[in-house]
Amino acid sequence: MRLVIHAGPRKTATTSFQRGCDLARSAGVLQQVLYPRLRVEGLPVFQHSPLLWALQVGRHEAVLSALRIMHQDACEAGCTAVLLSGEDFENFLIDDVNHRHFEQLLVQAGFRTPEWIWVERDPVDRLESVYSEAAKHGLVASIQAWTASVRRTGWFAMSTEACHSLMAIDLRRCLPSFADRTLGSVQLIPFESFVATQPVGSDLLVRCFGGHWLQASEPDNVRLRPEQIERRYLASFLNSGLVSEDDLSHVEESLAALATMFERIVASRQTRLNNELQDLRVFFRGRPG
Repeated sequence: MRLVIHAGPRKTATTSFQRGCDLARSAGVLQQVLYPRLRVEGLPVFQHSPLLWALQVGRHEAVLSALRIMHQDACEAGCTAVLLSGEDFENFLIDDVNHRHFEQLLVQAGFRTPEWIWVERDPVDRLESVYSEAAKHGLVASIQAWTASVRRTGWFAMSTEACHSLMAIDLRRCLPSFADRTLGSVQLIPFESFVATQPVGSDLLVRCFGGHWLQASEPDNVRLRPEQIERRYLASFLNSGLVSEDDLSHVEESLAALATMFERIVASRQTRLNNELQDLRVFFRGRPG
């Protein structure tokens, strides 16, 4: 059974692509391509990152069982290929142990060696987008630590309740070691190509399967304004359960002085973010090749 894995990475229009694939599952089967659904806590999900989450907590048998079900479902539907998509597969660029485990489980489940597809976006634009998105999830982030780690290693780490995420911002630096150890093949698609042809990701399907069957869908993940981003980070720092963004921007008169202080901090954080991103752009521009 052929297996194509769209591995993100994060903030490269992955959610839009996954929703499109899930909505068009029946049309995909008619093209002999199964986009399977997983169930997490009894509920169906439209992407496959939970396989990585399970690996991180040692649930290898659960992953193998899920992969075998996907293989069986594809055979019963008369499909010749399975398509997976999960932005958290980005971890495999850095986490070689779980990457090797995963590919071993794929073989045990009956799949051929995987065809890995990665979407390459400008690294600084992607880091800025990751920073914006992380503000929505109650994280307390240090942009200085992130950019320093990217300069040093090409990636940085952050954790949520679901996953310990390894963010491979410098894809060109992180991809070669992955390509060396994978049992399968690796293909890199420019972000501009991935999103230019609508629906999002149809270019990927044409490259892999000779055509696409996606339907147009509404854009996902509307981006926050800069001041909204920093208000949310500030709220998270103060314990997001106690202070909301609205609390910080619409305080009562008696708290006007405190609100002024918060807005100064927000402005300072915005300046710091812009400076760090500009310095990182200079770093990438000045790198040979």
